[in-house]
Amino acid sequence: MSFQGSPQTPSPGAGQANISLRSQRWVQIPGYDIECEIGRGGMATVYRAVQQSLGRRVAIKLLAHELNDDNEFAERFKKEGRILAQLSHPNIITIHDIGVSQEDRLFLSIEYLSGGTLKERIKQGLSIDSTLQIIKPIAKALSCAHQNGVIHRDVKPSNIMFRYDGLPVLTDFGVARTVGAKTIYTAAGLIVGSPGYMSPEQAMGESATIQSDLYGLGVVLYEMLVGHPPYQANNPLVTILKHLNDPLPQLPDQYRYIQPILNRLLAKKAADRYQNADEFLDVIDRIIPIDTGTQPKIDVTHGDQILTESISGKIQKLPKKRPYFLVFFGIISIVLLVIAIGYNFQSKIKITEPMLLKLANPVKKPTLIRSNTEISVLLQQAEVQLKAGLLTGTGQSAEANYRQILKIDHDNAQALAGLENIAKEYERLARQRMEAGALQESLDYLKKGLSIAPKIEGLLRLRQEVEQHVAKIRDQKIEQERQQEAQIQAQQFLIQAKSSFRENSLQITLAHIEQGLLAIPDHPELLALREQVMARIIEQQRQVATRQQQEEEAQRQAKIAEHQKAEQARQRAEANQCLARALNYQKAGRYTASLQQIDKGLAAVPNHEGLLRLKEQLHVEASAVQQQKVIRRQTARIANEKKHAQHKPIKASSVGENDATMKKLQDIRNSIDALNQSLIK
Repeated sequence: MSFQGSPQTPSPGAGQANISLRSQRWVQIPGYDIECEIGRGGMATVYRAVQQSLGRRVAIKLLAHELNDDNEFAERFKKEGRILAQLSHPNIITIHDIGVSQEDRLFLSIEYLSGGTLKERIKQGLSIDSTLQIIKPIAKALSCAHQNGVIHRDVKPSNIMFRYDGLPVLTDFGVARTVGAKTIYTAAGLIVGSPGYMSPEQAMGESATIQSDLYGLGVVLYEMLVGHPPYQANNPLVTILKHLNDPLPQLPDQYRYIQPILNRLLAKKAADRYQNADEFLDVIDRIIPIDTGTQPKIDVTHGDQILTESISGKIQKLPKKRPYFLVFFGIISIVLLVIAIGYNFQSKIKITEPMLLKLANPVKKPTLIRSNTEISVLLQQAEVQLKAGLLTGTGQSAEANYRQILKIDHDNAQALAGLENIAKEYERLARQRMEAGALQESLDYLKKGLSIAPKIEGLLRLRQEVEQHVAKIRDQKIEQERQQEAQIQAQQFLIQAKSSFRENSLQITLAHIEQGLLAIPDHPELLALREQVMARIIEQQRQVATRQQQEEEAQRQAKIAEHQKAEQARQRAEANQCLARALNYQKAGRYTASLQQIDKGLAAVPNHEGLLRLKEQLHVEASAVQQQKVIRRQTARIANEKKHAQHKPIKASSVGENDATMKKLQDIRNSIDALNQSLIK
């Protein structure tokens, strides 16, 4: 992730009101005053802040999600902090601290870089010297990282920033990989890197190596020299395919001597590239002088002249170049000889002042006077060539004839007007090509026209207009590339989200979706998938709530049942106590009291078998006792009557009656005995 501060930088000692305002708008991180947001990426947001303890300005890189939301992102974030902590190099961004914010989100406190990005400087244009002053330190930074077992995996202009003094710094190790690490926080088959700067092996989904970073460095070198990446397309996937299949890009003629270096950096096979960044640095230092950076060094030896291409390790014989080298050495030899002779004989030869004046003022050759007839012929030829469209060139052209006339007559008005007409014709052609959308051709025509007449306002205005069109198209292309890159990022997060969704890891799925929406907020598939995830989460929450209600109801019913069971046990115990007392009363013959105890026990346990059985027995006993009382009363009455009858004469009828009474009495006694037997049983 790249970031850049705003032009107006508040003082670290801002007032309490500003601190209060910031605390209301931004996240809260202990020990830091957040000033503003300065960058946002797929995994984190970057804020400019002031470290309270030291009063220094820093950049705070804050993880986009809470610490426990997604272990994968948290571990990757911690890994970036550990990598930066172990890399100590002036051209690698410095880490100050790592911690957790009040919102339970991981953060990195890193060096604040205020000098902008390389991407912005490329837009402004870079000289060869500036290019070398940037590419070499970044190569040294990569060398340091590689020596510590770290592969950056995303070397590109937006990840190269500058300190306030212009020193280039390699940043954003968010997708860096540690060589030999057993844990890889990247989904299998997921492409890591940016399409425009991705090595062929990364595009194939293979593990990145040192040579992968060198490939990205080669793409950056080409872009600094030419102004745009070597492989471009409207579709990121097409761009990736170009990295895999298209031929190596060719530099303009003025940078042709750097072509072998670029060929090694951008070789399709990793094995054909430099072994490491140090080898690249050694070669570029030997080929391109560190001061001017304009021409390669050439080693000349005896015999056949050879050009040692340190870049490719090959030696090419140049027999065609031999004559030029021999002439060169011949001239040098003659000069040295003259100097030596002059040095040896300067005391013997006395050069007088008149001789020096004579040497300094050679006799002028007579000037050739051109006739008016020759000028007239040249003007006619130029007029015909102008109408035929033969405007410029070293051969037969209108410009050449007008120039020839001006050599004869420096102030010839017709020739000067003719040159102006050529410039205006180029203006017409340039405007025509501009309206047709061929902006580069239009600029070429304008360049030719201005080379003839540099001060024509029409050409100058048109060039400005065309350059504005070019800048607008370039900006649109950059925006399109950004959108394409965002589309790839969103698509990658969509793939991860779908995978997590299939595994029912809904929180991780939401994290991937939100990361993708940071890249493309209106991505239809991500939005649709988020709706599905939210629906599933709501359904799961409903199911959980239902289960909780069922569990709570079951617990309540269990408590009720337990209470009822306890109450039944208590009531049964009470009924048993009533039964015991009732039996005691029964034995004592206190049937009424026994019945009261039975009724009391049955009130507690209505279906108590013991109490019911005892109650039935008591009813039988009570009935028997009642019958016994009746029999006793009858027996007593019969006895009284019998006693009274002894004093009276017995009549025959009375004897019969007494016999019937005795029989009846015997029946009663038998009934009482049977009742007693039943009671005993």
